Amino acid sequence: MNPRKTTAFSLLELIAVLAIIAVLGAMGAVSLRRDTLVNYEARTAVRRLALDLAFARRAAIANGDNHFADFTSDGGEIVGYTITRRLASSTETVDSPRAFSSGLTVTLTGGEPEFNFLGEGLTNYTITLAGPDRAWEVTVAMATGAIRAQEN
Repeated sequence: MNPRKTTAFSLLELIAVLAIIAVLGAMGAVSLRRDTLVNYEARTAVRRLALDLAFARRAAIANGDNHFADFTSDGGEIVGYTITRRLASSTETVDSPRAFSSGLTVTLTGGEPEFNFLGEGLTNYTITLAGPDRAWEVTVAMATGAIRAQEN
């Protein structure tokens, strides 16, 4: 009679594999540090801003009133924006306010992006959002109102 040999993992081998997995997991967690997360938030904010500007442009064409991004600041730093409609004697909020995450630096060139009834930008605008390691730019062309977002 031939005894059947069974093979199995020992407890020591299982503990070694779990220790290796734990070390690899810790290395992965370190690579997703705060700076990396802020860079991802910046990229998301750029996309959302570009989409909101496109919405403002379409709304200006649809109803004939100028629409613009009204940026808000706190202590000299830009912290968010609201899409706003310019009426004859006042302004009206069109969309809920959007906030930028605290790790972003936002700068405007050309003022607050505004679109007229033809969908044109009133001038050339550049909005730069900078995270710890990367920067993105949203540009609005004057003649066409074309919106472009890109990483610098």
